[in-house]
Amino acid sequence: MDAFRRTLLVTVSLLVISGCSSKGELQVQRGLDTRIDHGAAASINVQPDERVEKTEAMLKAVRRLHAQLFGRLVSEGVFAQVVQAGEAAQYDVQVRLLAATEVSQSARILFGVLAGANELAVRVDVFNTTNHALLVSFTAKGKSALHPLSSENDMDAAIREAVDEIIKELEN
Repeated sequence: MDAFRRTLLVTVSLLVISGCSSKGELQVQRGLDTRIDHGAAASINVQPDERVEKTEAMLKAVRRLHAQLFGRLVSEGVFAQVVQAGEAAQYDVQVRLLAATEVSQSARILFGVLAGANELAVRVDVFNTTNHALLVSFTAKGKSALHPLSSENDMDAAIREAVDEIIKELEN
């Protein structure tokens, strides 16, 4: 019986600890076979995918994702300059929001880890504008922490994790 209690305690502890942090995931559809010129400019277009319902929460996630990408792609050295969609640039970064699930703070407080995580999934396609060639295509996902007392349990944490995955893929 003592071994059972110890196993149960370890299992519960692992679940609690794993629920305290956010995480990201990347799935590459077409890998980058040429290097990106990190001294170049890129135009960025972030939109909800045409197959998803355009709710207020989805549009809010699009705005927050666009803001994070716009700043971090330059600050982390992926591109020298990021401009709005349609402006002249060497690269065209198309980001489509595939899914965004946001858990309210009240649900998180009432149901704890059972309320689930905030999740975000995006499809990223990067084109060279001089020859319209697709350079890289991938899906990035972000997931917030499950635990209601974690500082990483909101939608911004899920967005940050997805943006981290995007930047890691484009830095190479």
